[in-house]
Amino acid sequence: MKNVSATKIFVLASIIFSIILTTCPKAQSQVTLAIEAGAGAAGSSGNEVIISLDNPDDAVMALQLDICDTDDYLVVTGVRNTSRTEGFSCDYSELENGCARMLAFSMSLSLIAKGSGPVLIVAFDVKEDAPLSETRSLKLENVTLVDEDNYTLETTAVDGEFSFTSCKVTVSPKETSADSGESINFSASSAGDCGQSPVYSFEMETTGIGSVITANGLYTAGTNTTGYQATDIIRVTDTANSVSDTAEITVNSGSIANEGIINAISPRAILGSRWIPTRHAISITGKDTFFTPSSRVSFSLGDDNIWFVGKIRLGADVIIAIVMLNRNPLTGPVDVTVTTGVGTDIRTVTGYDMLKIGLRPFIGDEKKMEDLELF
Repeated sequence: MKNVSATKIFVLASIIFSIILTTCPKAQSQVTLAIEAGAGAAGSSGNEVIISLDNPDDAVMALQLDICDTDDYLVVTGVRNTSRTEGFSCDYSELENGCARMLAFSMSLSLIAKGSGPVLIVAFDVKEDAPLSETRSLKLENVTLVDEDNYTLETTAVDGEFSFTSCKVTVSPKETSADSGESINFSASSAGDCGQSPVYSFEMETTGIGSVITANGLYTAGTNTTGYQATDIIRVTDTANSVSDTAEITVNSGSIANEGIINAISPRAILGSRWIPTRHAISITGKDTFFTPSSRVSFSLGDDNIWFVGKIRLGADVIIAIVMLNRNPLTGPVDVTVTTGVGTDIRTVTGYDMLKIGLRPFIGDEKKMEDLELF
């Protein structure tokens, strides 16, 4: 793998990870981190390999790992999230020994929920001198996973392999979305010196909602009632030439189209200072809101007066928002909006005039605290 200097972002991420980490391991956990098989032709780019996490007993707050390929024919060029790590920061840096170190964590301290499935998708470039029709190991080293209490989890690392070939298979569409029960036809094509006439076979790589695909590429999404977007990954394999490719399907929740509402905010009023910014915690309760760890809160007065700092998600319909009031803010009723989702699948719920902002009284004010008409 290519040796490059660590970026400032990666250094900052490493510092944050070291702060999160508690060295005492948590015993009796059953956590497995596995890197799947990959393939690519010499000189090719964007060859993706999936890293999956099986954590049935413990939620995971952060993870660090090194990927090392035998003989250093691969260069990591990107790392991206899956639905299990939505909102996480994913950073990587090439090391002097040819390995690549990766960090994944959430600045808002969100968690990878208990379960099983892909957490990272790593893109590799293959060097021009990679040996044709040979395979090299992909090893996971220095794996550290941290739970929600900052304890390290005893983790089993499962290595994978990468095959070098001049034959490449491509699945289409590569990325798409579907509603529960929707069907999509996938196709495959081959390029390069494949040697044998391609024979394609499709299969589900991962699904947590019962999605299926026929050997000929007819995919049908399962029923997603989680309140979150789910991610399915399918794999097409050219069995005659032993090469494969993957596609990702984002399955919308069957409930996400329902109209949610914010029905309570506590406290209903907050008081700012004329002289300094002040911090406040606000409980936001809704119905059919399907808040996620990446939900964001905003206010109609704008960031010049009040801004969102972070949150604690207590459930699909309850979050605690941490906000800052600027000094001498505008006063009066405020709309509170919570935004959930990314890309084209964004959902907002708003509570109109549900929060009121006032100013703390001081000597010389005509009104006392109990006389403020905030409620």
